[in-house]
Amino acid sequence: MPFAQAPSDDITLLVETFGDLAVLGPTIRRELKKFDPGAMIYSSTTLQHHMEQALFLDRVAVGLSTGLGVVGFLLTAAGLFGVGQYAVNRRTREIGVRVALGARPGEIQRMVLLESLRMAAWGIPIGLLALAATARAAQSQLPGVSALDPMTYAAGASAAVVIAVATAGLPAMRAARIDAMCALRSE
Repeated sequence: MPFAQAPSDDITLLVETFGDLAVLGPTIRRELKKFDPGAMIYSSTTLQHHMEQALFLDRVAVGLSTGLGVVGFLLTAAGLFGVGQYAVNRRTREIGVRVALGARPGEIQRMVLLESLRMAAWGIPIGLLALAATARAAQSQLPGVSALDPMTYAAGASAAVVIAVATAGLPAMRAARIDAMCALRSE
């Protein structure tokens, strides 16, 4: 609103300059004092510095969200890897019998990978439902992103499948190297 319509004791003045604020600051202050000798100038800063201060909390929130996302990713990968290793350990005898009956290493690897994908097939819908339930709260923090953005849901589901396959790789290779005689003798 124009100053004449809504006078205020607190005014913010924006000045566009093409020089260094350290050099131009005293000149701007001197000109303001000429205009109003009683004016008190509290601070002067660049727009860039002002925007950095204004967006600081948003940047911290983004950093924390990113960090939590990375931790969640690592925990998911570690959990799936651990479950895959456990499943191979638990089924060592069964895998030994399969190998003794003629199963090839590729078939054993495929079996372990499919088991990991089955776990992902259970986890993905549960995760997508949880995302849909909490997306409304996060929508206010993500301007321009819909709470039901299909690309976000597809990216999340794809990431879960990639994690499931990647973490099943080592247990699948370990299962494929199981020696039938050693597996049957060990139990």
